[in-house]
Amino acid sequence: LIGLGLTGAALAVLLAHSLFKAALFLVTGIVDKSTGTRDISALRGLGRSLPLVATLGAVAALSMAGVPPMLGFVTKEAAFDLLISEGRWVALAVIAAASVLTVAYAAQWWFGAFATKDAATAGSSEAKRPYAAMVAGPLVLAALTIAIGLFPEGLGVAISDGVEQQVKLVLWPGFKPALALSAVV
Repeated sequence: LIGLGLTGAALAVLLAHSLFKAALFLVTGIVDKSTGTRDISALRGLGRSLPLVATLGAVAALSMAGVPPMLGFVTKEAAFDLLISEGRWVALAVIAAASVLTVAYAAQWWFGAFATKDAATAGSSEAKRPYAAMVAGPLVLAALTIAIGLFPEGLGVAISDGVEQQVKLVLWPGFKPALALSAVV
């Protein structure tokens, strides 16, 4: 987006990315500290023993996957809409393909750590409860992802003012080609 001169949209996507990715890294650290591993093949059913951590991880993964009402959805929609309106079809195709892969690895990460994989391993991995201070960071980041996702207009105005380029961030973009593309992704 920066390379295409769409600095405002790039900044919005970067902010969303920083919120969800930081939360994902912190949640992964909590899982590692609580279980002694972050190897997905060794983890199972942590959603039962670490429900708050699983919820925070889900919020971050959903934002990364671009699911409403998360900020990741809002910024991805804005980028898709801008690329469509400017006829930047190659960039749109690349970003859409990358988004499909992002959805896939977000799901693999969350289900790999927090879901029960099969009947043979129906139990949960052993996990120690994390300290409250460890959960505070991802809790704040997940809350911001939801709050700004629900009310993104202020962020759009701040970015527009900062880069002197119009950035329209809205939770409900309406039935537009960008929304259809998001649904496909």
